[in-house]
Amino acid sequence: MAEKIERIFLVGMPASGKTRTALDLRARLAGTWLVADTDAAIAARSGKTVRELMAAGVFREEESKLLREWANFRPVIISTGGGLPIFGDNMAWLLAQKNALVVWLNPPLSTLEARLSQEAEAAQRPMWTGLNAAERWEKLREIWAERAPIYARAQVEWDSTMSLRGLLQQLRRWGVETRK
Repeated sequence: MAEKIERIFLVGMPASGKTRTALDLRARLAGTWLVADTDAAIAARSGKTVRELMAAGVFREEESKLLREWANFRPVIISTGGGLPIFGDNMAWLLAQKNALVVWLNPPLSTLEARLSQEAEAAQRPMWTGLNAAERWEKLREIWAERAPIYARAQVEWDSTMSLRGLLQQLRRWGVETRK
């Protein structure tokens, strides 16, 4: 019998919808799932913004530590920062976890660019502030090219512009129970 999935790690580019998807999944999965967002938790814990932590060069290390601290939470859906899987051995660590599933939220690049073009959205993301449209598009393509091969190691890939039903179907194939 397959192991019961008790942890779902959401990975993907900035603005791919990881936090929103985590909340939507919590409402649709059977049982009571915790939702944890690494960006929000690190900012709350440190009393500093993600921007300040990134500028200090400590954000990804703190994110990796936090992820491992949360390893015993069950059942939990963890929305990771976009760069977490590419830092150190994080993706290998995620994939090696028992009773866990890594889900890559992979919307079209044009969707990400549109989302990151919104001032309120870009303001929350240090690497996008101060860029004009052409610079933002170029940076997005560069980052995607670097990260996509790592994200693609996830057990599940889902275009987060599509209906949540599609993701739920994939999760059910892995034995994750959904609400009736």
